[in-house]
Amino acid sequence: MDTVIERQAIRTAITLAAASAFGSDAQAISELRDEATQLILLCMYERHTHEDMMFWCEGASAIIDRFASNGYIPEDQALTAASSVLRLQLIVSRRITEDRRASDAIAKKESKREDSTPKERPKKPVVVLEGNAKELYAHIEAHPDVRTRDLISFFVPRISSRTVKRHLKDLIDLKQVIRKTLTDGGVAYRVDSDA
Repeated sequence: MDTVIERQAIRTAITLAAASAFGSDAQAISELRDEATQLILLCMYERHTHEDMMFWCEGASAIIDRFASNGYIPEDQALTAASSVLRLQLIVSRRITEDRRASDAIAKKESKREDSTPKERPKKPVVVLEGNAKELYAHIEAHPDVRTRDLISFFVPRISSRTVKRHLKDLIDLKQVIRKTLTDGGVAYRVDSDA
């Protein structure tokens, strides 16, 4: 429990004790003093929650209203005690709201943290290369960072330059087979290491 609530709880207990001093009924005096004692004990009990304090405030307000309406305590004392209980209730209510917001923020951070944990990459499908594409892939694998013109000069006249370019495009589109990189002299190709 924080000190703001404890201070207001002590003020409220004193106000209740003062109201009981002006009481005209023995039962009213006894109950108001019991409520003041319960509030002090509640503040001293380390495991109490803000909800426990709210429950106490509701009960104390009901007792003060009952005794004031029956004339067992003077009206000015009842108003002072009731306003003190309401102040305590307001402070506790604010703390409950702050606690909920804080716990919501923590839960939101944890859910973001769970979302941001690296997920296992989906396994890439196995690509079966055939014919000219297989030859082109093998050449790129054997000669990393090979340029387009070197590939064309290696495969032409066996494969037309248009076919070499088409197979290069197909292999790049697969994104798992070869990677296109820009170098100073132009475009170079290499086998993707993530494949």
